[in-house]
Amino acid sequence: MDSPKTEKLQLLPILLTGLVVGLGILIYFFANFREEKIIQEYFETLRQGNLPKAYQLWGPTDEYSYRDFMIDWGPKGYYGKIKRFEIVSSKSQGTGVVIMVQLNNLRKPIGFWVERKTQKIGFSPIAF
Repeated sequence: MDSPKTEKLQLLPILLTGLVVGLGILIYFFANFREEKIIQEYFETLRQGNLPKAYQLWGPTDEYSYRDFMIDWGPKGYYGKIKRFEIVSSKSQGTGVVIMVQLNNLRKPIGFWVERKTQKIGFSPIAF
């Protein structure tokens, strides 16, 4: 018969393995949590009609002016008024995260890029 100390030592590798596996699962499912929240806030802001704030979340640039933004996201823009959206998936890629979003009644999800460092949004150069 083993002593109580020996039994506890025998359980240690099992507990450590369980801890490592559990931590790995948490990291896998929540690795892109911040970036998904940013996309969620962006689309909630669009749905509420606060286009200036949505543009600030997008991250203004010289290449994508507020006028360009309105052509895409304004009430009469390409995507129209956002009534419904759903984050379908996300995947880390290099310095950012690609987040696929199903918008309104579009047939295919659209890929968005969130840069990890700046948390700015753009259209994704990568689809998956």
